[in-house]
Amino acid sequence: MADNPDEIKWHEPHTCMHCDHSLAETPIEGYKRRQVVDIPLPRLIFTEHRVAIKCCPNCNMKQQAAFPGNVKAPIQYGDSWNAWCAYLNSYQHLPLERISQLFEDLTGHRPSEATLLSHLEKLSIQLEPIERLIRQNLLDSKLVHADETGMRIEGKLHMQILLRESLKERKKALEAERPLNPEAISNIETRYDEILSRGAKEWRPPLKSAESGKRGRKAKSKAANLAERFILYKADILRFLQNALVPFDNSQAERDIRMVKVKEKVSGSFRTQKGAIQFARIRGFISTMRKQGRNLLDSIILVGRGQFFLTDLSSYNWRVIWRAYF
Repeated sequence: MADNPDEIKWHEPHTCMHCDHSLAETPIEGYKRRQVVDIPLPRLIFTEHRVAIKCCPNCNMKQQAAFPGNVKAPIQYGDSWNAWCAYLNSYQHLPLERISQLFEDLTGHRPSEATLLSHLEKLSIQLEPIERLIRQNLLDSKLVHADETGMRIEGKLHMQILLRESLKERKKALEAERPLNPEAISNIETRYDEILSRGAKEWRPPLKSAESGKRGRKAKSKAANLAERFILYKADILRFLQNALVPFDNSQAERDIRMVKVKEKVSGSFRTQKGAIQFARIRGFISTMRKQGRNLLDSIILVGRGQFFLTDLSSYNWRVIWRAYF
């Protein structure tokens, strides 16, 4: 319940239910309360800017004040409108036509798709320097998430048991506020190598027969290519055992990158490369703001006004792949 509600409605007893005596002049001794939380119906708010014209009493020349720098046309959309447009398109994945329809249903006014596109383009341009700053902080981060694609070997997932057991061991160590025992790490690494060694007979292709007239081995299978990556990137795959900052899974990156496919399914393919870049930049900014716990619409409004700043960069955890959308 809110400590300071926007509106308070009193409901007083008018007569005593016991003797029918009037309570109109009886003071209130106390009260009980209940609250109703609601969203007001949206409406358009028109703010008119008037520049005054004065006549100089000294030289009789008329002087006119200047309009604010962000008021450039006789009639235009404001910062909140632009922020909602970017949020609905780049975060909720609504196509432009549906955004126009939504605005019309809520306010009775329908902007054109061309108008919405122009706002998205303008915001994308304004986000360029912010994107460069966040990218640099990402490169300086101790931890960076990258996406990967899960693969199956002969229709089944392997090595999963070992990795899950390894995760349990790390959780126990974290709960005890201690690093994982070096001996336990060594045992896991040994079992890791043994699994790959046992599987080598399955994924290594046999030599081609002399009857075929060709020498050498057959082309590597998908299983063999995957096994090579397990061998080559062993240290990276098991890094979570020694570094508490490194997560066991890759869910964070997958959640971020998956939004590109969601956008395609909802809105269809992008018409131009420029549109794809704009979406990636705006979506990346919104995703980063959400990770930092900042208000999304307020942040977009501040970008539009040229008043958005990133302060105290050391306090942020830069773990979003900005350029992954490209």
